[in-house]
Amino acid sequence: MRSFVVCVLMLGALAVLHVPTTPTLVAQDKKKDKDKGGAGTIEIHEGKDGKFRFTVRDAEGKFLANSGANNFATEKEAKEGVVHFQAAVAKAKVVTLPKDDKDKKDKKDK
Repeated sequence: MRSFVVCVLMLGALAVLHVPTTPTLVAQDKKKDKDKGGAGTIEIHEGKDGKFRFTVRDAEGKFLANSGANNFATEKEAKEGVVHFQAAVAKAKVVTLPKDDKDKKDKKDK
């Protein structure tokens, strides 16, 4: 009898812990993840000039980045560019340049 009571109490505790606190938000999040792919997308597209580029968007479809001046002759090359981009971003560290250093770099590049 004692083990039966312990099992009932444990099941009750699990049931309480398992109930989502905001079921409508959970349903909305799952729908958003399904519609947008969850983490965001990298879109490869062909421009009017016949060259391929990529655009990075977040899970809501907002623009984050693109391949910029880098364009690719083929879709395969664009996909390889995406792989390089993903690897670089995964290992990148964020730095904030002082205004003077940025101005010097911009003048040096010109």
